[in-house]
Amino acid sequence: MYEFLCSSMKENKHNTFSYQHYYIKNDENIITIKQTRNMVLNGTTGLKTWEAAFMLADWALFNKQMFFKKHVLELGSGVGFTGITIAKYCAIESMTMSDHHPEVLQVICDNIEINFQSAKKCTTSHSTVYEINDKTIGAIMLDWNEPEEEKDLTPDIIIGADIIFDPSILKPLINILNSFYQKNNEVEIYILSAIRNIDTFNGFLEELKLSNFQFEKKEVLKRGFVDWDENTNRCLLKIYRS
Repeated sequence: MYEFLCSSMKENKHNTFSYQHYYIKNDENIITIKQTRNMVLNGTTGLKTWEAAFMLADWALFNKQMFFKKHVLELGSGVGFTGITIAKYCAIESMTMSDHHPEVLQVICDNIEINFQSAKKCTTSHSTVYEINDKTIGAIMLDWNEPEEEKDLTPDIIIGADIIFDPSILKPLINILNSFYQKNNEVEIYILSAIRNIDTFNGFLEELKLSNFQFEKKEVLKRGFVDWDENTNRCLLKIYRS
């Protein structure tokens, strides 16, 4: 049986996705996510759930009151674990998950439909939106190099997990944050990183200062609702302008 399984996995190279189930403590439900185990697939790192996504989702569940009746935008949503968890367990007004890779956006939609089976779907030229009881959940194409693509989004809260990983994207990321800030100068921005390269992370902090943003380092001390590795070097930034 073991030899057959290994042979089957080797031969089915195109069957790269699996379904993983994540138990949310203190709740009877689970989050089911379609994703790959590959770090990079089809030119993107967004088709798997990274450690910071679990941390950010857990932190959000500790702070549900912050999201009450808020319009939330997630940058670099990947397969959607964090956004779906917040949408499912926090009383938000809307959750918009974003990415710039078409396959990632399709997987986000697949995962929304898996976890909200009664959702009513509406597709436009640049987004897919689902109506679920008294809230909406959507997936939208958003390229940080093209700020005008933000369409009519005016979020109250912006979140991001593991989106500070490449020096080449730091300025585009800050540009998109600045664009949203200009639309709503009270927007709250939270970015959680699993720090793998301290130089890249510090480079982001320097770029924030150069762009007149300020930041606070918030504590994510321990896991509570979602399992994640507490030994991970991590930092949650609250980004704002005074």
